Amino acid sequence: METLLQSHSQLPWWLYLLLALFSGLLLHWLASRFWEDSTAAAGGTLLHGFTLVGQVLLPLALLCAAVADLFNRLSRRRRVSRLQQEASPDHLLQQLSRQDVRALVLWALQAEGLVLQNGCAGDGGILLRQGEEDVVLDLSCWRAPHLRRADLLALRERMTEQGVDAGLLVCQGRIDSDARLLARRSGIRLIDRRVLQQWLRASVSRTAPQP
Repeated sequence: METLLQSHSQLPWWLYLLLALFSGLLLHWLASRFWEDSTAAAGGTLLHGFTLVGQVLLPLALLCAAVADLFNRLSRRRRVSRLQQEASPDHLLQQLSRQDVRALVLWALQAEGLVLQNGCAGDGGILLRQGEEDVVLDLSCWRAPHLRRADLLALRERMTEQGVDAGLLVCQGRIDSDARLLARRSGIRLIDRRVLQQWLRASVSRTAPQP
């Protein structure tokens, strides 16, 4: 029985059930035959005893192996599901700090050709340049559950005061169509949850060790 339990992963659980049923019926039939022959020879009595015990122990061992295999398969499936969930961009995004998000966004923007400038823009914004165009990166709303119109107007006002040509605003919360329209008219590029997840996937795949 111990050997069967240790080797249960070699066969699917349902096959163990079929083997248990088949072996039980076969050994029961053999036990009946050997019982009929036991009066004719002493060997028949011995074989009858073996088959009588075997028709109980062997199916029981196979049933235990089936249960163990099914339990292990379900456990592995739960572990894989949990690992996939923990490795999903949405889950990883929730674990990022402000500094992590800043590093991720700057990494992705620099890959697009934007260059980080020395110093900061007003109100803690990050100043970048793309060609001849200055761009302000605003991370103040990245944790906000909903992007407000006032946030866009505030960034547009800062852009006007500082003479900056364009803005980038990071927000992983909900962004409605009115906010997107206002951002487009104001020269503000919105970096939403979908974009952050794409960048995070690219960052993870880039830094993952090669097999």
